[in-house]
Amino acid sequence: SRTAYTMQLTKGVYEENLKAKLEAIDSIWALGEIGNPIIINRLAKIYTNSDEVLKVNIIISIGKTKSPEAIKMLKSIANSKEADIIRATAWEMIDYITVDEEQWAF
Repeated sequence: SRTAYTMQLTKGVYEENLKAKLEAIDSIWALGEIGNPIIINRLAKIYTNSDEVLKVNIIISIGKTKSPEAIKMLKSIANSKEADIIRATAWEMIDYITVDEEQWAF
């Protein structure tokens, strides 16, 4: 006998939110590319109510500013009770900033 497969015509919650989440990530990354520490406060406001995926992207964007303000916030996150992936990303961005400073004598 032949098995019939049907295509699901409705999207689940995850699929409905995926486009919005990808747009948010694009915006977060664009802010990080600017590199201006002024974005840290704006991203910090978004961070509080974000899921892990957005938090990781926010942390990376904050780190891209390579500023003392970024290191302060990243250390706070790295030493928090956040999930391992969040804390690990914060430590990686701290390392990214400090290694870069040592390499280029900032």
